[in-house]
Amino acid sequence: MKRLVMAAAAVGAAAVLAVGLAGSAQAAEGTFVYTTPKGDTDSLSNPRNDHCFNIVGDGHTVNSTDKLALLYDRADCHGEAKHHLDRDKQGWMKFKSVEFVS
Repeated sequence: MKRLVMAAAAVGAAAVLAVGLAGSAQAAEGTFVYTTPKGDTDSLSNPRNDHCFNIVGDGHTVNSTDKLALLYDRADCHGEAKHHLDRDKQGWMKFKSVEFVS
């Protein structure tokens, strides 16, 4: 009986560890700051990975996340990414959607 309890505890600990690691990999850590077409500054904090965000940027853009930002000139991340903004990089960008990838 003691072995059964120990085995169940080990399986439970492994499941908690796997779920915890999977959850931490689902979001970029940090902030993506961009300028809107009206000249306002807006941002995304800890954006989800592999998810398309339909945001429009036209100006100074800063990727302070730990992931690569793919910027598209079309909504819904259609077509090829127009710009690749690596982590901790900035530039003058015009885009209609963004996706964060590893």
